[in-house]
Amino acid sequence: MAKSDDPHTPEGGAAKKPDHLHPPPPEKTPAKKDLTARPAKGKSLANREDEPKTAENVGNEALKQNALVAALAMAGADAWQKIVVYCLYGIIALVTVGLAIPPYEESKELILILAATACLTVAAGFILSNYQALSKKAEREPRPAEVRSPVVKLSGADVQAIREVMKAAQEIAFNFLKEKIPQLDDKQVRANIFLPECQDSGKAATCILKIREGLHFNMDYPPELNMTFKPSQGATGMVFSSKQARVAKRISADSAPGGWESIYKITEEQAKEIHRDLKWIISMPLKWDSGECMGVLNIDGLVYEPNIDDLYTLAAKLSRSALIIAGLMKE
Repeated sequence: MAKSDDPHTPEGGAAKKPDHLHPPPPEKTPAKKDLTARPAKGKSLANREDEPKTAENVGNEALKQNALVAALAMAGADAWQKIVVYCLYGIIALVTVGLAIPPYEESKELILILAATACLTVAAGFILSNYQALSKKAEREPRPAEVRSPVVKLSGADVQAIREVMKAAQEIAFNFLKEKIPQLDDKQVRANIFLPECQDSGKAATCILKIREGLHFNMDYPPELNMTFKPSQGATGMVFSSKQARVAKRISADSAPGGWESIYKITEEQAKEIHRDLKWIISMPLKWDSGECMGVLNIDGLVYEPNIDDLYTLAAKLSRSALIIAGLMKE
């Protein structure tokens, strides 16, 4: 085969394209740096399996794993306990620094690791003992629930809305008992709401319970409108303290002041203020969302004594009214 006279044709072969006919090679785009990637020292334990298990790494991991536990467990420690533990952790920090400073001699690292281990052991003992003490204390003294002030403030519109529900509850009671006692008169079934009036700190124990103005029906005996109960006194006070509904009936006037059981702690003065014809009371708690009691709804009756089972049945029927009234008071 004859040689080509073309200067761009290689010897013994096909013609070579001029350089300007070759497409330029694609430019290499520099790889973007992953800004989310953590440096090696920030990796989790699961991603650090390929790192050498040096004394420095072991010391750092020990510090990280124990620091949070120490902070939580020592939260309720005495001052001297905190000083001891924090001094020990300070020594461990110095040991870690010592491990990072050359020369990296085996004997030196062994001594420092033993020192760090001893400090960790002593610190762990203090932390564990204090943690156990705190745990036992927590079991003995459960954290008290947040108590909202029992004082209830009501506007004129609130009172009017509550009165409507109270009247409906009084009518439910009257209609139910009228079927059992045909001679019962509407005015012989009454309704009232006792709310706390606190004078000092606002805690339930320092309050007295009194009928709020306007929140009563058929309460025509004036002394009753001014009478007061302490928490745990009378059916009203017992319900306010226990936060549980209660049905009470009057017994013989010879057995206790006013004819009420001794558990109600009725005084002679209170016995004179209670209507002489009052025979029974259904008391229901009005509660905040926290469960604390904001007041007590009472439905009671004069002259006639219904069957106790009928009163419990009536109490169940009235429970919805108590929930509605509590909801109106919380708004």
